[in-house]
Amino acid sequence: MSYDLQVLRALLRLSRRSVPASVDELLVRVGGEPDDVRRALGALVRSELVQRTPRGPALTLAGLAVAVASLPPRKKAAPPRARRTQTGAVALRLGLTQSQRRAA
Repeated sequence: MSYDLQVLRALLRLSRRSVPASVDELLVRVGGEPDDVRRALGALVRSELVQRTPRGPALTLAGLAVAVASLPPRKKAAPPRARRTQTGAVALRLGLTQSQRRAA
């Protein structure tokens, strides 16, 4: 992943927490040197993915879209567990196999 994209995703994480994005805050999240972060921010501003505001750099709508699209896919939730019925619990205690339970 490119350093610019790492900075963009760090801006997304900071904006979700309503934390102003400073070079120091970005360095904590992406590492590197302050000049690297400033260079990446400059490139993102030129690409119109980030805009400079009085509070610090902020994602544009296009920057938000790119940052969200670059996130890894979410893990699927596990399927709900089957409820154990009273007859199923009794069959388990009796030691019946699943095919025997269906026949009963």
